[in-house]
Amino acid sequence: MNSVSLVEGELEIVSDQNDSQDSLTTISTSLASIILTKGKYVISADDRTTVIVVLDGSALVLDNSSKKKETVKAKHTAVIVPAPRFQGRGVETAIKRGNIFTIKEMSNADAESYLSSVNTIE
Repeated sequence: MNSVSLVEGELEIVSDQNDSQDSLTTISTSLASIILTKGKYVISADDRTTVIVVLDGSALVLDNSSKKKETVKAKHTAVIVPAPRFQGRGVETAIKRGNIFTIKEMSNADAESYLSSVNTIE
């Protein structure tokens, strides 16, 4: 298993790995761990946001602050942001929920634009 930490920045990834446990790639950000299989991806991250663009293949996204996991399919984008902390009056402990996931399908034009960029690295 290959593992990379992305603290801040963007990665364009072309993965030709098969689905065996020995050949999976994990990208860790401050908000999530992303397990990639064979496919094409663009992942950007900073301390407040992680964006996962799946152009081909799929990605399993594991929330770092809860047990939530989501699968992001080809031609979909996932955006992860921290959930707000709730603190009531007189309560000394803040209640922190898991991160907020939003997954949306990309338009064909957006997918083609990303693919043309990623295909230049093959």
